[in-house]
Amino acid sequence: VEAAARAFPAWRATPPDRRAKYFFDAADILPAHERMQLCVLVDRSLDADEQKKAQARQHLQRGRELFNAKDINGAINSLSMAASLDRELWDAHNLLGIAYEIKGLRSKALVSLETALKGNNDQPEHLNDFGYILMNNGEYSRAVKYLKRAVKARPSDQRFLNNLGMALVQTGKFDEAYEYFSRAMGEFDGRMNMATRLVRLGHDKEAIKHLEKCRILQPNNQDVLYPLTVLYTRNGRPEDAEDANKALLSTRATAAAKQ
Repeated sequence: VEAAARAFPAWRATPPDRRAKYFFDAADILPAHERMQLCVLVDRSLDADEQKKAQARQHLQRGRELFNAKDINGAINSLSMAASLDRELWDAHNLLGIAYEIKGLRSKALVSLETALKGNNDQPEHLNDFGYILMNNGEYSRAVKYLKRAVKARPSDQRFLNNLGMALVQTGKFDEAYEYFSRAMGEFDGRMNMATRLVRLGHDKEAIKHLEKCRILQPNNQDVLYPLTVLYTRNGRPEDAEDANKALLSTRATAAAKQ
């Protein structure tokens, strides 16, 4: 029955009241009674298939609701059912992967997300989700590859840009990472983000460069002056540390006076 249905794709798109006539015209090598029997069988098969797909969509919707309600176990059950009923329901595979990741089942998460991408590899949300979990798994170079595709498909998405920036930092491509951070959140916040991540990775001198540019943009920002004081001191620049500390104390005094 499935082979017959695949052999006549135009027939599948034909309205039910015209299917028998179309099938007779297309398969005139069969005796009339066999053609009619085959029409009935294929109709039943397609109806059952559509019912399964409808049920899959219902399970997907329920899975989304449970996921949003933070019932991850319930979401996994519903999404697994959706994916088994309709293996081409790519959104079910993708959300199932995210749910697995939340539960700490990373290998299952990657399998589900890869399945979603194989079926719909240009969907930016799927590309971003897969790249983000690869990044969490320490596969930074692979993550960059997928996150760049997500950003290319949706260039102004702040979340995609930020995720790509985070992955690039981990690969040591600091200048490129800053470009994406600045696109996501502007120059000041982008540089502050870079400085924070560079300090965590032990790149104090690179962090100082970003903080110094932040200080030019916002000279009295305590979130800039304090880490500058610490980093100058730690990196053998006592005069710069003293200058930043004086500015920090002055800013604090001014803020206190205003209160």
